[in-house]
Amino acid sequence: MAAPAEVLLINKEYLVKMTNLSRSVDTDMVTSSIILAQDIHLTPVLGTRLMQAVKEGEYTELLDNYIRKALVWWVFADILGKLYVRVENGGLFMRSAQNGDQITSDEYRMKRNECESNARLYTSMLSDYLSANHNLFPELNQNSFPDKSPQGSPYKRKRIRISGGARVESTRDQDKYL
Repeated sequence: MAAPAEVLLINKEYLVKMTNLSRSVDTDMVTSSIILAQDIHLTPVLGTRLMQAVKEGEYTELLDNYIRKALVWWVFADILGKLYVRVENGGLFMRSAQNGDQITSDEYRMKRNECESNARLYTSMLSDYLSANHNLFPELNQNSFPDKSPQGSPYKRKRIRISGGARVESTRDQDKYL
């Protein structure tokens, strides 16, 4: 029995257009990274029901203006790791450069951090948009077990609120959808 086809919110062409990823990167590698990023970075922000609605073609403005921007950078960060290290029967190996010099692990970390920083920025923008416009997305409040309820962006910094001279750590009320 074949598994149902996964709906991908971006494709390889979009990733190549928005980043400096080479067209020669294996399509299966890109596909697996898209599925992973959708599951671990976007579903917690959108919740299961809203993610399903987006996959079914609803909320194209949300998809085009917010979701794809975050997704492309999460996917690119994941692919960088797959391009830097390969897994074979004998273990883990650094890939060798075919058309250039091999980068150092520090250079790799710097590029990955840049991608993750972009991804966190766009994920936070997505979360802010959902918070400010939660009334447009009834699916945000329609999740029940085993669905995942939206948690807002896990990449927001805690804000310090000064109240009566005491420092109190809190997150903005806007970060919650309920």
